[in-house]
Amino acid sequence: MTVLRSIVLATTFMLGGVPCFAAPPAGLPDGLLASKAPADAQDIVAAKKTAKKGDRICVRGRIGGSKSPMIDGRAAFTLVDLELPPCNANPEDGCMRPWDYCCEPAARIAAHAATIQVVDAKGKVIRTGLEGTGGLVPLSELVVAGTVVATDGDKLLLISADAIHVDRLGTCAFPTGSADDSVALARMAPAKTGEWMTLRGRIGGSEPFAADFALLTLVGDDNRKVQIRVDDWKERPVGATLEGVNGLAKGDEIVVRAQVVKDGSLPLLRAAKMWRVP
Repeated sequence: MTVLRSIVLATTFMLGGVPCFAAPPAGLPDGLLASKAPADAQDIVAAKKTAKKGDRICVRGRIGGSKSPMIDGRAAFTLVDLELPPCNANPEDGCMRPWDYCCEPAARIAAHAATIQVVDAKGKVIRTGLEGTGGLVPLSELVVAGTVVATDGDKLLLISADAIHVDRLGTCAFPTGSADDSVALARMAPAKTGEWMTLRGRIGGSEPFAADFALLTLVGDDNRKVQIRVDDWKERPVGATLEGVNGLAKGDEIVVRAQVVKDGSLPLLRAAKMWRVP
């Protein structure tokens, strides 16, 4: 089987001078990105024990397994069983790409992994990268339904997907614990591009959450506003809303550790860490 190397490619457009992921690429099957999880999902390890070529199958897992688990220019990626913890599950791990599971032996990763592809009417893998589409980014937790294309014990499970549901958006921006050095947004000094700051405020404004990418509005007690964006590891906006992620909702008080991307009357900050205030 040909091994496709991935150096992520995503289609973007500009919104207010800010690069954002576009709508799902043309050519993907209708209904591929499912709003509800397909039924009867199995863990990948369990599915490998009984899967046969031609079977209908539904599996759950997390995008990962290598430094670049999403294939460049192809509708394909690697999905890893949720039983296998990514590097960021260890709070003391400083891995820059925790989805690569570098703490695990290669054979163990392979035994817990499945390859997911999306094909056209002729059965060929669609020549479009999926990263960023509908929240398909490293560490996103998915439920995938499709047809088994090939198996080889615990070494290989290849699935042609016809339904993909993003159950949990992949991001390292939500650590455990809390931040004690935050400054209330109302007392924040004027933001300067490139500056790092830790802010506290409430999610609000006329558009608390962007609908199609990871952006929220933070409001201070004096009605001062900043926009907070969550990017992927290549500093591109994650292509899915933050509403509901880790329980985030309008009115929630949060603390954000972020870098100023754009200053001005409505500053834009790129979040590195984000905490909900109890």
